[in-house]
Amino acid sequence: MFKKNFYGTCRLIRFNFRKDRLHIIFWFIALVGIAVSYAYSYPSMFSSEAERLIMAQTLNNPAMTAMLGPVSDPNNYSYGVLFSHEMLLFTAVAVAIMNILFVARHTRMDEEEGRLEMIRSFPVGRLSSLASTLIEMLIINILITLLHGIALGSLGVESINFRGSFFYGAALGIVGFTFASITSFCVQLMENNRHTTGMAFGILGFSFLLRAITDINAPKLSWLSPLSWSYKIEPYAHNKFLPILISIVFSLLLISLSLYLNSLRDLGKGFIPQKKGRAYASKTLVSPLGLAFRLQRTGFFTWIIVMFIFGLTFGSVFVDIDAFFKENDVLARLIPQDSEYKLTDQFIGLLMSIVSIMATIPVLMFLLKLWQEEKSGRIEALVSKSLSKQKLFFGFFSISIIFIAIASFVSVLGLYLSANAVLPDSLEFGMLLKANLVFIPSITLILSFGVFLIGYLPKLTGVLWGYLGYCFFVIFLGDMIQLPGWMKKFTPFDYIPKIPVEEIKAMPLVILSILSIGFTILGILCYRNRNLQQNA
Repeated sequence: MFKKNFYGTCRLIRFNFRKDRLHIIFWFIALVGIAVSYAYSYPSMFSSEAERLIMAQTLNNPAMTAMLGPVSDPNNYSYGVLFSHEMLLFTAVAVAIMNILFVARHTRMDEEEGRLEMIRSFPVGRLSSLASTLIEMLIINILITLLHGIALGSLGVESINFRGSFFYGAALGIVGFTFASITSFCVQLMENNRHTTGMAFGILGFSFLLRAITDINAPKLSWLSPLSWSYKIEPYAHNKFLPILISIVFSLLLISLSLYLNSLRDLGKGFIPQKKGRAYASKTLVSPLGLAFRLQRTGFFTWIIVMFIFGLTFGSVFVDIDAFFKENDVLARLIPQDSEYKLTDQFIGLLMSIVSIMATIPVLMFLLKLWQEEKSGRIEALVSKSLSKQKLFFGFFSISIIFIAIASFVSVLGLYLSANAVLPDSLEFGMLLKANLVFIPSITLILSFGVFLIGYLPKLTGVLWGYLGYCFFVIFLGDMIQLPGWMKKFTPFDYIPKIPVEEIKAMPLVILSILSIGFTILGILCYRNRNLQQNA
C-alpha cells in the first residue's frame, strides 16, 4: 500500500526540478548574493568594536526589536552577531515566501488547472505529487543552508566563521521548510490556489506580528511563532540546536497530517468548502473593472493593511534616528549630507523610496493577474462575447492605478502616526504625502514595463521581479557599499527628488510620465493585436 501511494515520486521530483530550475537559480542568486554583499561590507561600515556596540545600543529598543528581533548578545556585538541581527529575520521571511509559492504552485495550482489530473492518469501514486513537492522543498532548503554556510564562511570576515554561517543558513532552511509544511496543510483545507496562498501568507503575517508583540512584552511566548525559531538559534553567538529540533518535529507532524488528509479528500476539493455564491451576480461584475476587483479584492485589502503597517514600522525608526546615523560614517552615506536640514528630514527621502518600491510589488501582482487568467484559458471565454480585450485589459490596469493612490495615502498615514508618537517635533502630513506622491511616476513606469511585456512578450514578465529587486538593492545599499554611480541611473527611483531636502524638478517627472504613457500605449496595442495564449 505504501509503495502504491508513493509510486513515481522520484520521477516527479526530477520533473519539478526541471520546471523550477530557473526560478530556483534566481532565488539562490538573490538570497546568497545579498547576504554575501552585505556581510562583506561590514568591516568597512563598522571599523571598531565601539561602533558595533553603539549600533547594538541603537537597535536594542522596542521599535527595532519589533522589526528585527532581539539582540542575541549585546555585550559581544561582533560582525557575525550584527549581520545576523540585521539580516536574518527579513531573509527568513523571503525564504518563507519562496516556499509558499513553490508548494502552492505544484499542489493546489496544478490541481486547480487540471495538470494534476493529467499526471494521475499515468502510473503515479495518490500521494506522489505532494510527497515530491515536499522532498523538492527539503532539498532546496538544505541547499540554501549549505550555500549560505559556504559563501559566508569563505568571506574571511572576522567572527563570520563557517560554524556560525552554517547555523545562519540552517536558520533560513528551517523557516523555509516549516512554511512549506504549513502550506501543504493549507492545500488540504482550501479549494483553490488563491485561498491557499492567502491562508499561508496570512499565517506568515500573523507569525511576524506574534513574534513582534511577544519579543517586546513576553519573550518566552515568542517561541509560539515559527519565525522566531530562526533568530533563537543565535548564529555566530551561541549556535543553538534546540530551535532546529523544534522546527523539524513541527514540520514532520504537519507533513504527516497533510499526507493523511490528502489521502482522504477528492481531487479538487478541500476540507473547508467554499461558501455558496449568490444566485445572481452583482451588478459590479458586468464591468471589466468590477470583475478584476472581485478576483483580487482579498489581496487588494490585505496589501492596503500591509502598507499601513509598513508605514507604522518605518515611522517607529525615527525614535533613535540621530544615534542611528551620526555615530557611523558609512550609514550616513544613506542620506544626503545637507547641514541646512535636520537628520529627520534627510531620512524621509530614503524612506519614501523604499515605501514606493514596496508598493510596486502589489501593483505588478494586480496587473499580472491578467496574464495568469490568460494562461488558464479563462480570458478566452470572456472575449469571445462582446467584451473587447482592451476593455478587459483596462479593468486590471485600473486596479493597479487605484492601488497606487490608496497605498500612498495609507503608508504615509501609518508613518505620520508612528513618527509623531516618538518625535518631539511633529512632522507635517502634507509634506510626507508630497514626498511620497512624487514617486508615483517611477512606480507607473515599472507598471508600464509590465503592460508592454504582457502585450508583446508575456512569458518574460518574470523579469519585472528581478528588475524590482535590482532597484531595491541599488537604492537601499548602493551608497552604503559604494556601488558605481551609473548603476543607480538604471532605476527610475533615482530621478525622483527627495523631499523636503530637494526641490521638485519638473523635467525628470515629465520624462518618466511620458515614458510611462508611451510604454502603456504600445503594450495595449500589442495586446490587442496578438493572439491569446491558452495554457501557455
